[in-house]
Amino acid sequence: MLVGVNAVNLRAGWGGGEERYLRAVLNSMRSLQPHTSFVIFTGAACHDSFQPFDRVLVEPTRSLLGSKTAELVRGAKQAGIDLLLTSLEDAPAPPCPVPTVLLTMGLHGRRTPKQTKTLERAILNAAMLVAPSEFVRKQLGVLGAPLDRVVVAPYGIDAVFGEPQPSIVEEPYLLAVGDTRPFKNIDRLQHLYHHLEAQLPHPLVIAGRPCESEPADWGPRVIRFDYCPASYLAALYQHCDAFVHPNHDDGAAVAVLEAMRSGAPVVAWRAGAIPEYAGDIPIYPNADTVTAWAAAVRQAMDKTDPHREKRLKVGRQLAAEHTWEKTAWKLLTAFKHAKQAAK
Repeated sequence: MLVGVNAVNLRAGWGGGEERYLRAVLNSMRSLQPHTSFVIFTGAACHDSFQPFDRVLVEPTRSLLGSKTAELVRGAKQAGIDLLLTSLEDAPAPPCPVPTVLLTMGLHGRRTPKQTKTLERAILNAAMLVAPSEFVRKQLGVLGAPLDRVVVAPYGIDAVFGEPQPSIVEEPYLLAVGDTRPFKNIDRLQHLYHHLEAQLPHPLVIAGRPCESEPADWGPRVIRFDYCPASYLAALYQHCDAFVHPNHDDGAAVAVLEAMRSGAPVVAWRAGAIPEYAGDIPIYPNADTVTAWAAAVRQAMDKTDPHREKRLKVGRQLAAEHTWEKTAWKLLTAFKHAKQAAK
């Protein structure tokens, strides 16, 4: 089977969760099933970063939500691929001459009625869809996806998060991880830390890309990392006193699972895919208020809590079950079903 992968709009190192997912799962699939071949359709910003794979350079193209993708479609036909794996929002507008497998980490943000209709058409025309959780699978169902065509392939957690790393920030500190996009509830994080900073000696460490909701000034006690290699990120998790995650619409629970694998106490909102994968391991605020969040942070930091060590141990074990090999087998299953459906 020859699978085409749409990476045209990716920028190496700046693609967020879908880019990390795509790169990791491609490497796992190639090692698990060598007779499945891949050709990557790239843009200039990421062409060199896919060097181990067969590549086709395509001129910059916009996404499904605004654009024509004629050159991508033409390249797919010329390459003779059996399937096209693409993120949902970068998919070519239907009808596409080759069967598509659509990948999404979550359905975030506001859309115009026209954009919603375009997404619905792409979903209905897809041979298969891939979601990181049952939560996202249900979101796709709301947009009309037949649920028997949605494969849940959870995000894998790299082994490095379970390996001891030296501290890279002076302790103690609180930690938040993720891009500052609107749905990440950055306002709640800011207000929470402003409430806590007079009571605690802890600075707040933030790791993630600056995006639309990035504050103009976090304040003097915030330490900012725009990008961290995995080993540095693991170190931040492993040495924090609490990892705080106020996201209300987390479709993959990646940062929560990374924190659990690293042994960090987690404070998170009980929403999205977090309870699906983390269960009762995090400390969940009992209300979405600054005082409730602050109480949850203090509980997470309480080393006299008799349940603390058991919670952290079980969290490590749960997160260790999320491997890229398992994810790869799920995608390979999706490819098999997509090819059968296209006959």
